[in-house]
Amino acid sequence: MLYWLQQSSASYPPLAAGQPPPGLLHPEEMAEFTRLRTPRRRRDWLLGRWTAKHLLQRVLADGEGRYPALSRIVIANERGGAPYARLADGYRHTGCRLPYCLSISHTGHRGFCAVSLEPALFVGVDIERVVARPAAAWEDLLSPAERNFAQRVIAGEQDIYLTLFWSVKEAVFKALRLNGRAVPQAISCEPLLPARPHDWNPLGIDLDPTLITSAPTAGTYRAWWRVDDNYVLTLAIWSRAQGMSLTDDLLLAC
Repeated sequence: MLYWLQQSSASYPPLAAGQPPPGLLHPEEMAEFTRLRTPRRRRDWLLGRWTAKHLLQRVLADGEGRYPALSRIVIANERGGAPYARLADGYRHTGCRLPYCLSISHTGHRGFCAVSLEPALFVGVDIERVVARPAAAWEDLLSPAERNFAQRVIAGEQDIYLTLFWSVKEAVFKALRLNGRAVPQAISCEPLLPARPHDWNPLGIDLDPTLITSAPTAGTYRAWWRVDDNYVLTLAIWSRAQGMSLTDDLLLAC
């Protein structure tokens, strides 16, 4: 099962100024926050934590009947950069990682995150704002199949699909924990159906193992995308288990 949440800092304007909401951060996180040097880095970091903690709070409430304070949900990062969560003192799992897989993304004033309740089902998310760019700017990022697709779509939709192709690569990189071990062209995606606005749409994903270094390309993986208010959201999942059923009804909004 997968839960996802998208939030805007418009719901709490001080976030845009890099000011943490009261009761959001654990002391360990506050110490990390104070080490961030630039206003943009502080804003983005807070937006990601703010979104992820609200999602985790709801997941814990649904799954365990608990509603921990946001400051008791501690989000840290693995050595490779992937985020994980644990609960501070006073709760089950205290001091240990929660048995979930977490992914966080942010752009501008939007935060987007997802949680897999199966620790062996890895998840990666990305959010990108749709902006006009010349097709040549994407040339080195796209696979041949993606370039052909982009050339066939109508001009008014090309920016959406070019943004989609970049975004889904980011999501797959996170789900497969590639950490720079692949070039963008190693991942090729194809929209499977006409896009349904404000709904999740399936994507076909192909990996070129010759362009990936020491990465786990075996297993089962899926990806979806949607467009909300001129933002493209992508979500990818990967399981080491071959033939695992990964269907559209896995996705649950919070």
